[in-house]
This record gives sequence, structure tokens and C-alpha cells, in this order.
Amino acid sequence: MVARRLPLLAVVGATALALAAATATFAVLDSGDNAPDQVSGPDAASSDGYRMAPAGELPRSTSEVRLASLDGGPDATLGDLLTGRPVVVNFFASWCAPCVDEMPAFEAVHRSVGAKVTFVGMANRDSPEDARATVRTTGVSYPTYGDPDTSALTFFGGLQMPTTVFIAPSGAVVDVANGALTEGELRTKLADLFGVAA
Repeated sequence: MVARRLPLLAVVGATALALAAATATFAVLDSGDNAPDQVSGPDAASSDGYRMAPAGELPRSTSEVRLASLDGGPDATLGDLLTGRPVVVNFFASWCAPCVDEMPAFEAVHRSVGAKVTFVGMANRDSPEDARATVRTTGVSYPTYGDPDTSALTFFGGLQMPTTVFIAPSGAVVDVANGALTEGELRTKLADLFGVAA
């Protein structure tokens, strides 16, 4: 029995027709109804109303970065904490194991430097309840806030969780560390960036 082969022109035509159909289907499905707050996965709006911040909603400066209250109180801004000393902002989340692992080290360094450096925790895309539970579990005593729409993490150029931002007393960002830091690495950064012996 001899196998019949399709002519090349028929194969090319069928492929072109399939591609055209796929493109038309995509165009119909993506007709503008898929707004940023309707995506699925970790960037999807949660039952708490969290969503990704459109670029136009990003802060214009470090001092305008929003610190969302985790306990229903009034929100603050990072400018409220820029009081003439360096600031370390640590982005964490209950769903991020490396974040939870590093938080006790940040607490230890925070306690050892005292008032020389302001430490701030920012819960990224986490419910206030989960964020507060993580703070309790890790023993963190420095102020913690929420970053529900990821505008703060996006503003600082954070690429992964955890991310730690080092800010000079002037408000200038001097370093952004993507990934977990050990206690020793954090102490070294404070010494190198700010001259603070930890």
C-alpha cells in the first residue's frame, strides 16, 4: 500500500488558515475586557480587593510611597519616617518562605542598632490578617505596613520576594537587595552604605 503525501501547497494553506483562525480568536477574547485587576494568579484581585497598580498610580518620590495600615488605622507615607536617619524597608509576605526565614535576623539587627536606623516592614500582596500573623510569628517589633497594590515594590524596582531597600536620610535610594539577606549580610550593608556599626 502506498502512502499518499499531501501537496506542499495544501499544507502551507492549511497552516495559514489555522494561524488566521487562532489570531481572530485571540482578538475576540482580548477585546479590552481584560483589565489589570482581572488577571489570574498572584496578581489577581483578591477577596480583599488587592490589585496591581497601573503605572500612573506609582509614587513620584520616595517620600510619597504609601504605607497601608494593617490594623485599620490611617495610612502613612514613607516621608513620615524620613527623620534624618537611614531607613531600611523590607518587603515580606506570609506566602514567601525566604521572607519569613529572614525576618528574625532583621529583628536582631534592628534591636542592635537602636535608633540609628529606621526599620520598616512592608507586607506585599498579603491580607492584613496574614501579615499581622507573620509579624507575630517572627517576633518583629519594628513598624509594619501593607503594600496591597505592589506600588511600593514596583516603585523601588523590586524583582522578587523578599526585597530590601536601603534609603539615605535624604530620601535617596542607595541600594535595593533582591532576595533574602542573612544577618551578617544585613550588618555589612548597614556598615558599607551608612557607616552604621551593627
